[in-house]
Amino acid sequence: GLPGDSRQGARPLPSTLKVASIMRSATDQQWWTFTASSAGQYSIRLHDLPSAYGLGIHHAGGSSSSASSTLTDRVLTRVLSAGQRLDISVSVRNGQHSATLPYSLTVTPPVGAPTPTPTPT
Repeated sequence: GLPGDSRQGARPLPSTLKVASIMRSATDQQWWTFTASSAGQYSIRLHDLPSAYGLGIHHAGGSSSSASSTLTDRVLTRVLSAGQRLDISVSVRNGQHSATLPYSLTVTPPVGAPTPTPTPT
């Protein structure tokens, strides 16, 4: 399905924790979410970028991190506890987007972590 266009409407990542999506406009911001299946360090990677997009990760508690936009892969890491939700935002920067080429977003769980359960909607 389409990603959410607000943090409240964030779409759960599939169980593979990988998704590809196309930005819909030059001002688009897309939101995804997942819940950590186990404690440890998660890596959130924005890659295969057709244009300069920004990556942000946001805790339920309010703290957030962001990686500025370039055409190179952006990777953010965050240590999560089991059951903790993380919201991820991908945004168009500089008004430049591709209407045909998707970006890819991949979350890598800690080594040995079980497959996360999809966030109920």
